[in-house]
Amino acid sequence: MRSVIIDDEHDSHIALGEQLRRNHPDLEVVGSGYNVAEGRQQILEQRPDLVFLDIDMPDGTGFDLIESLPERHFQLIFVTAYNQYAQTAIRLGALDYLLKPVDPKELKFAIGQAKMQQLAQVQLEQLQVIQETLNTLTDMHQASRRLPPRMAIPTAEGVHFFPPEDIIRLEGTGNYTRFFLRGEQSHLIASQSLGKYETDLKPYRQTIMRVHKSHMVNLFQVTRLIKGERAKLELSDATVVPIGRKYRAAVERVLVG
Repeated sequence: MRSVIIDDEHDSHIALGEQLRRNHPDLEVVGSGYNVAEGRQQILEQRPDLVFLDIDMPDGTGFDLIESLPERHFQLIFVTAYNQYAQTAIRLGALDYLLKPVDPKELKFAIGQAKMQQLAQVQLEQLQVIQETLNTLTDMHQASRRLPPRMAIPTAEGVHFFPPEDIIRLEGTGNYTRFFLRGEQSHLIASQSLGKYETDLKPYRQTIMRVHKSHMVNLFQVTRLIKGERAKLELSDATVVPIGRKYRAAVERVLVG
């Protein structure tokens, strides 16, 4: 597998390149770029199978680079120390990213996912989701932040796209999360923990929030708050979700004021 590293920090090239040589000998680094212009040139010349791409560079962003390409036939892994908004956008686009300094186990997982992903067109749509989300989150002129237009959820059957407002609730079991949705697509099972999605959806904690160790809910889908020793929430799909004691005060504060 041929790869290119695009990052404006020389130390990041050295550290990631060394990990790849030591732990992934089947993955050859065939080019390096230190800004958007160099990265674009390396991609066009080397035609890699996999690109490790930083987000924030002196002459633009990784998103600018992707948009400048006439076509794309490679897998993509973001490598970033960028802010929480960008990380949330990438995760809601269901693409892999690695935080600097890169953890070897996370690198191994991301490379494995890239080898399994064969449909470049799916990634193009995922990149659109990322850009939509980032634009929504970073537009400081908005009177109030809105949920992004779409999010992407990877499942065993493929990547599913839907608007976050269609979420009724999330239920976590170990390393899996079940999404319960409005409409025909009643539920999806994603191979990520509920804790991961709690982090991803943190900017929207006033809309989708954790209410129990195993549950998150869309507060706009709550039809009744059931008080008592064991407080619960009744949702628009007629399900009842328990409220954990550690979350109760926060839930009541948001719903009741």
